[in-house]
Order: sequence, then C-alpha cells, then structure tokens
Amino acid sequence: MMGSMSNETPPEGEIIEAARRRHRLSQNKAAKAAGISGTRWRQVVKGVASGGTGVVLPTRGNAETVAHMAHAVGVSPDQLAEADRADAADVLRGLELDNATEQESPTLHDGFERSVWADTSLSVDKRLDIIAEYRASRIIEERKKNNGGNDNQQAG
Repeated sequence: MMGSMSNETPPEGEIIEAARRRHRLSQNKAAKAAGISGTRWRQVVKGVASGGTGVVLPTRGNAETVAHMAHAVGVSPDQLAEADRADAADVLRGLELDNATEQESPTLHDGFERSVWADTSLSVDKRLDIIAEYRASRIIEERKKNNGGNDNQQAG
C-alpha cells in the first residue's frame, strides 16, 4: 500500500515549479541550470521516482539539489524555509552569498549599504539597484550642500 506522499507534490516542488513556469523555462533548461538531469528535476518536483516495473517510490531531494533548483529559477531562501525546507534554504543562502561575492560584491561605504547587502531576501540585482539609488541621492544632496542649496545657479 502506497502512502499519500506519492500522490502529493512536496511544497518545495510546487514553489520551484511555479517559479520555473513564471520564467517560461522548460524543465530540461531549468535542470541544466541547476546542474541536474531533467529526470531528476521531475523526481524532486513531484516527490516520486520510478522503482522500475511500475513501482513508484516516494523521494525527497537533498538540500543541495533543492537549493540549486531553487537558485536556477529564482526561488528565495525564505520561500524554501516556508516550504519546510530550512536545510535547503541554508544551502541557498550560501550559494547566493558565494555568487554575489564572485560576481559583483560592491565596496560598502556605510551601515545602510551593509544592511541592504545583507538582506538576502532581495536578489543581488535589487540590492545593487538600491545601493546605486542611495549613492545617487547622496551625491545629489552633497551637490546641493556645495551649491548653497541652489542647484539651478547660473553663471552671470
């Protein structure tokens, strides 16, 4: 007798599949981005694997596999944690941190920038955008201060 688990998609599978569909990726392309086979992608998403000769076995992706899948389709660590996969959320946080450090780790000038960069619920691109906007606003304020508060001074 099979348990109901074989008929239910695991919560992390639902979240990952929804994100994959939103990004309009095929399962095979998403799997390739995650570094796994399309077959393994489907097994983890559905929570079942074929045991041969028509036998279906419950399966659960390990934390690293689920984290790589989530990373490939833009699922956040918080979403994985809400799906009761805190183990995979922790791995994903590490992946995001490694990725951010390798890619575009900015020089952080103050506490605000450091707090924005530490907020892993935001994508790397979003964090960089916020920091850039913050820096731009600081430059504008500095210019106003240097111009005596009048940006529209004209030479006479």
